[in-house]
Amino acid sequence: MKFKKLISMILAAAMILSVTACGSSPEDTAGNTNEDTNAQEVKEESTVEANEEPAEEELTAQEQALRQRAENGDNICGGREVTITVLTKDAINDARGIANTKIFEMFMEEHPNVKIIDESASGTAFDEKFTTGVSTGNMPDFAQNYGVSQIWPLIQQGKVVDLQPFMDLDTDWSDNLTHLDTLEGLWTFEDKGIDGTYAVIRDLYCEGLFYNVEMFKEYNLEVPKTLQEFEAVCDEFLKHDIIPMPHGANTVWVNGHLYTTLAMAMYGSPLEKDLTSKQQKWTDEQMLSVFQKLKDWQEKGYFGPNIASMDYTMAKTYFLEGQAAMLCDAGWFIQQIDQDKWSEGTIGFAPFPYDGDKAELKGSTMGGQNGAYSIFDNGDPDRIEAAVALAEYHTSPEITEYKIDAYGGIFPVKTSRTIGDMQPIWAQYEEVLNACTDLRIDFIFYDTIPEMENAVRNGILGMFAGETPEETLEQIQRVVDENS
Repeated sequence: MKFKKLISMILAAAMILSVTACGSSPEDTAGNTNEDTNAQEVKEESTVEANEEPAEEELTAQEQALRQRAENGDNICGGREVTITVLTKDAINDARGIANTKIFEMFMEEHPNVKIIDESASGTAFDEKFTTGVSTGNMPDFAQNYGVSQIWPLIQQGKVVDLQPFMDLDTDWSDNLTHLDTLEGLWTFEDKGIDGTYAVIRDLYCEGLFYNVEMFKEYNLEVPKTLQEFEAVCDEFLKHDIIPMPHGANTVWVNGHLYTTLAMAMYGSPLEKDLTSKQQKWTDEQMLSVFQKLKDWQEKGYFGPNIASMDYTMAKTYFLEGQAAMLCDAGWFIQQIDQDKWSEGTIGFAPFPYDGDKAELKGSTMGGQNGAYSIFDNGDPDRIEAAVALAEYHTSPEITEYKIDAYGGIFPVKTSRTIGDMQPIWAQYEEVLNACTDLRIDFIFYDTIPEMENAVRNGILGMFAGETPEETLEQIQRVVDENS
């Protein structure tokens, strides 16, 4: 491996330097007094020490883990017993969680000296565990996250492992990874003066419109391509007492997805950059127009009744039971479509509509990387080495193909399988994703202020419960000002 060869070259060079430093000519020897000889011996000892390989304790835990990774290869930690903890947002009893459990079991079967403790949780339970880990400095070894706002404090403390040297070491792994450019701004920090790569992508997604094909046919409606067409279609469905697009605001993460999707449809990624660089305020005209449109849509009834108390599960139920025409969601919803009830061609997927007055925004929506896996430095090289090995395993072509079979998805890994091998709607979804030209995940995750996640998502819930867009945005901007 490259790193092992590098170590050998350094050691060889050190030996040559030592021999050269210890050698002396006859002329020098003849003229030495005892004092000179003693001084020369001290000098020679210093030279040898200077050229010796750095002692173990002089290497950081991450550097030591990298060297071990190079030396150990498949024999993780040289066979020493090690325990690592894992935290993902996949509930252990859902399709992804069940698949993860199997993946961890297969990894431990191949490496019996490694024990994995899976602390995964969904929803607010995950958020609480992650936030507690950040605040206490006691992070899991391997954890899913969404970028800057969640890990920036740990990046500054040097507690997140730079994976780039490990990728350079194992090109069989890194050469199979794709979409690494989408890590920029979330898990790479050159703009903040920090080099390195601090995650590998979990999977890829885009927000769009799932729609009831038969319902659109029944009312002779076209799937909307622009926001203007979307509002006209929603108005038509309301005439027939059909919920146009239910929204479960009480599950606050969907609020983050909704405002980001609409903001991208109205203004594209420049709005995210202006907000997170503080060139714009949340109270400025552009974001105010986004929040005002959300409030208008709520008041018109586009989202269904009592959305402040409606959760994500209820919104999906409205759609799957035929009481709603559309659902704004992403690929993970496909896993919940019952193929026996919804046969091929009865549910379609289309891009989320964009502002028809701005043709350049076609292809702008929420999406990109659906979180990523980072390795956290708890000071133990063995734990780092084992966690990196798990990241390599989890994003390998073989395990990625297992994930495709187990629950479907679009993964940034080169494989021989295509998502079209799953339900046909996956192929439709992938086609829409590939046509996206401008993607951003929830804007708050590009910000260095951790408090923004709750401020924005809960703020939108408050708006749907009765506050005005102006009041909501003033509260959000106050969090920015207090942390600037």
